[in-house]
Amino acid sequence: MEAPNTPPRFMLLPADSCPAHCVYCFGPHLAGESGGIMPEATLAAAIEWIDTLTPSASPIEITFHGGEPLS
Repeated sequence: MEAPNTPPRFMLLPADSCPAHCVYCFGPHLAGESGGIMPEATLAAAIEWIDTLTPSASPIEITFHGGEPLS
């Protein structure tokens, strides 16, 4: 249960091209494949959807997860 006044939290996975196999990760592990990145249209749709769920000018938390920046 979240504490009162805790902003809503969302997680976006902009890429699934991570070669690491971290035990805590729930993303795909595509051996030998580079994976893909989220198209801009999908990001725009996700932001629009989040906007419909949250009141205007209310704080929110977005975590970007997935993808290895060094691969």
